[in-house]
Amino acid sequence: MSFAWENLEEGGEYIFGFLQMDISKSSELPEPEALQQKTKANLRQFVTAILEGLYSARLLAWPGDGGSFLFPLLAGFDHDNMVTAALHVQKEMEIFNNLPSHNLLFPHRLAVRISCHEGRAHYAQNPSDMHGKSINYFLKYERDIGQVNSVTITKEVLDHLKSKEQKMGNLIGENSIGQFHKRLRQNRIVWLN
Repeated sequence: MSFAWENLEEGGEYIFGFLQMDISKSSELPEPEALQQKTKANLRQFVTAILEGLYSARLLAWPGDGGSFLFPLLAGFDHDNMVTAALHVQKEMEIFNNLPSHNLLFPHRLAVRISCHEGRAHYAQNPSDMHGKSINYFLKYERDIGQVNSVTITKEVLDHLKSKEQKMGNLIGENSIGQFHKRLRQNRIVWLN
């Protein structure tokens, strides 16, 4: 089932899920810049196909080392959909890193950090016009909460999940991050291989 984004009212305030994915330590990659850009473009295409094609997400921005995606949290779409999508992408990184097209161009394995949050934002058909305190806050601080090769979800997302243990495996205990303790408490979800 796909979500009909066109049915949302321009400028209307809705609760959305936000997923941020970034390549870890991309500034330390030794490959030439042109090769890095090609690999990042391939990753963008790979991840966007999964999130938009299978989970009805919408790409907000992909400035280079990663991207921001918007998830509907209404009309049958929920937090479980967003977290499942994040876990799917994390797991698919193993496939991406082993694709012949990636290995021939780029010998280093890419590691990513994925974080999920939810909050209110004003919808815009043009993603660059999306705005809201929740989205701005999350995108500003997600780097502080995310960990390499894992999916991190905020307490706001955790509180809405229907199938925590069955779907995600082990949840590591709640942590606080200095001054953000009340607003952005998190639980990490880590794939155990």
